[in-house]
Amino acid sequence: MSARAALLALLSPTAVPIDDLIRLTKLPPAQVASVLLDLELEGALVSHAGARVALG
Repeated sequence: MSARAALLALLSPTAVPIDDLIRLTKLPPAQVASVLLDLELEGALVSHAGARVALG
């Protein structure tokens, strides 16, 4: 499973802490940040206060 697929499987419209995504996927933090940035630039992800993200 790709990093992108692993993260998308855990994301929903409800905001989730980025630290939880790192812990659950066991991916390196830099890789998680990179995928999340790509998703945000595509308009598929919304950043929330407290280092949380959600699909949007």
